Amino acid sequence: EYLKFVLTGVIAGVLLAGCIWALLAFARMAGGESLVERVIQDQMAGRVTGRAGKFYFFFYWYRAIGEYSIIYPAAIFVAVCLFRRILKAVDGAEKLLGHFAIWTLVVMGIMSVPGTKALRYILPISPALALLGSYLFVGEGRGRLWANVRFHLARFFADCPVYGIICGVGCAVYGMQEGIEYDWNLPVVFGLLLILAGVGIKHKPKVKTFDTCEVGLTLVGALAFMVTYVGVVSPMYYQREETSTFVRAVESLRADEPGELVFYLMGPDREDVKYAANAEGVVMPRFVREFDEVIECGVGSYFVTHEKYYLQMSDEQKEQVEVLAAGNLGHKESVAFRLVE
Repeated sequence: EYLKFVLTGVIAGVLLAGCIWALLAFARMAGGESLVERVIQDQMAGRVTGRAGKFYFFFYWYRAIGEYSIIYPAAIFVAVCLFRRILKAVDGAEKLLGHFAIWTLVVMGIMSVPGTKALRYILPISPALALLGSYLFVGEGRGRLWANVRFHLARFFADCPVYGIICGVGCAVYGMQEGIEYDWNLPVVFGLLLILAGVGIKHKPKVKTFDTCEVGLTLVGALAFMVTYVGVVSPMYYQREETSTFVRAVESLRADEPGELVFYLMGPDREDVKYAANAEGVVMPRFVREFDEVIECGVGSYFVTHEKYYLQMSDEQKEQVEVLAAGNLGHKESVAFRLVE
């Protein structure tokens, strides 16, 4: 098994090296050495330096609580409760749980080192987290705390359709006031939620069970969340997306007076992707993180940054720039500015 592990690692390393070589070779063919240097900076070196912060190393460890909602704390709970048994690998199931825990820790540990972070970078932990956390609902009872947590989660999942109806009504009322178009969504959404609510109420556990759990209620909860989010929340979320308006304003300025597009304290592989998706032509932005680099870009460049970063500039720095446009990039207020001559 160890030989297979080493061999797999060597093959993966060779494949990675081959892909990097091909990427740089295509970059050299397309734009010469200047493009190669830019690719290395934006896709490799720039990600390692990224942004700094006192607790930024732990970005994934605490943000995953929101992104992976219930399954992340459930996985932590299982790993803590079964820690000793996992170390001893008493049976095959607990040995497999140990592999899932190592899988998660390795990915999150390695991805915590680079300065540039995005939650999609740790997407490979999703299968391991799901399988580790799901053991709470299918594994044998491990004491009163285990049974209590499982029991209350089952009741929570049974109540999820009711929460979905309440949330859906609130979002729908707010959305209609804001001019959000739901078309046929709402009758279908609330019809499905009422059916799920009936199933949840019928099968909601009334008595704490030590060794059993209503596993099917997890499906009820998941479906209620999906129906509410897709049918009510998503239309409101995406119809309020105003990135295209902001991008058109900036690109119009660049069309009148051509200049390099520079993202200040933003990206790469984040806001620039949203910007490029809403721009008509090909966008080749530059990324800077220090105001001295902004000065080096010159007066002919157009800078895009979040409004909060602009407000954090010193008075002296603000005197050197002129705001040209303001709007939303994604759901964050942003501004475009140039250096004054």
